[in-house]
Amino acid sequence: MWPPLNFAPAVPRMEGRAFGVSFRLLTWGLVLALLVWMMRIDWAWRDPSTLWAWLAWLLMLITAGYIQRSRLVLTAERLEQSWMWRKEMGLQDLLLVQILRVPGLDWLIAPRVYVRNMTGKFAFFYCSDPALLAELQRLSQTLVQSRRL
Repeated sequence: MWPPLNFAPAVPRMEGRAFGVSFRLLTWGLVLALLVWMMRIDWAWRDPSTLWAWLAWLLMLITAGYIQRSRLVLTAERLEQSWMWRKEMGLQDLLLVQILRVPGLDWLIAPRVYVRNMTGKFAFFYCSDPALLAELQRLSQTLVQSRRL
């Protein structure tokens, strides 16, 4: 069995936005531009395709709302993110933490944090907060040292 992970964040509870300002503004801009475009169409209101088009726009609006309020939290016990559903992974069970990013585009595309636990379960978390990202990098290095085969 693996030894217990000896990691504690710099602050007992670190919290930050999952998605950056640029991405959130782009998301809302697309949703509003689509609304303007859809309002200009002469819809056949009794046609089922009209209902499907507006339902698709509503789904985009709901997704934009989740992007707006999504947050990532790191504590000494777990990593969790609010989203359409709450994603969570216990730190003591972690086997791997990798930070995936598109070089030069952190301002638009939030870095992804790939985590995998000892049973093979994996999850992706989004993190646009630089301090929290640095702490996750430290967690990744601690895991590499602690979980050497």
